Amino acid sequence: MELQVRHLGKTFGSGQHSKEVLRDISFALRSGEFLSLVGSSGSGKSTILRLIAGLEQPSSGQV
Repeated sequence: MELQVRHLGKTFGSGQHSKEVLRDISFALRSGEFLSLVGSSGSGKSTILRLIAGLEQPSSGQV
């Protein structure tokens, strides 16, 4: 099994009030591999996980 994330992006809001929180995130994981997401509070770690889990829809790219 493989997990592929290609050109993932997420924007919240619309128009003048939109906020791009993720831009062009890409990686692939094969069975048995691990990935660590490291970053400060508000850097998008939970958003990436929610997109991978299908709890939110990406603004661009695909999982």
